Amino acid sequence: MHKKIIWVTSYPKSGNTWLRSILSSLFYSSDGKFDFELLQYIKHFDSPENYSFVKKINKNDYENLSKIKVISKYRIQAQEKLITKKNFIFFKTHSANVSLNSHQYTNEKNSFGLIYIVRDPRDIVISYSKYQNISIDRAIEKITNKAVIEYSGFKNNDEFPSLITNKLPYIMSSWDINFLSWKRLDTPQLFIKYEDLINDPLLIMKKITTFFQNKIKIEIENLDSKIENIVNTTNFQFLKKQEQKYGFSESTTYSDFFRKGTSNQWKEILTKKQAERIEMAFKPLMKRLGYIT
Repeated sequence: MHKKIIWVTSYPKSGNTWLRSILSSLFYSSDGKFDFELLQYIKHFDSPENYSFVKKINKNDYENLSKIKVISKYRIQAQEKLITKKNFIFFKTHSANVSLNSHQYTNEKNSFGLIYIVRDPRDIVISYSKYQNISIDRAIEKITNKAVIEYSGFKNNDEFPSLITNKLPYIMSSWDINFLSWKRLDTPQLFIKYEDLINDPLLIMKKITTFFQNKIKIEIENLDSKIENIVNTTNFQFLKKQEQKYGFSESTTYSDFFRKGTSNQWKEILTKKQAERIEMAFKPLMKRLGYIT
């Protein structure tokens, strides 16, 4: 088997962590029962530890990894170092798969496959505004901005004291560019909708397992005995209760990470003008995905 990355990709607040809970239970649990500890097997690619090698190459660059033009130079090299260690490795990202100064985010050589979970952008702005403690109008500005840069935040930076910040940047881009940028990557792909995961999790589970078995050719151990446990322990309400009981490292002081887990919130919360602004910005892709007619 080739040593490559399987990307778990999405726009922020689109169900990426929910998807990771399913994948980690599928591949890293013997019985399919989810626990937050399993998420350590599918980490954010733009984590400080993945760039520790830069310090030996260029100390000044290492201390300036919080600058997008600096970190972009080392992403492919970071991937090449990471994929020598395992047959395949999962990584989460919210970055668009775009180039900066001819430096790619990733490429076909390093990629084994990808799963992208997409969500109605009208619902994204509600969750995103709560999570970031910004207004809905500001959230709309961000998701419609093709050049917007976001940061992967890590609460504890003690392990990497030489970094100026523990927030590493990536080009999030707009909702549509993010989606389409991953579509262009020539690697086995599975695109699923957040709304389908809510409505029929068992069907999505079957799509995921079929994708790995038929498209990527990865065998999943004890699959039949895992399915029921995965569905039961990765449903949104169960995850929300687990967060409330034990806490979750990816939550913020502004909002629980697992907040609602519903679709079509925008009908009750967005103004007509806000909804129309999003629909006008993303009309072709929203129509293609069935979010508007």
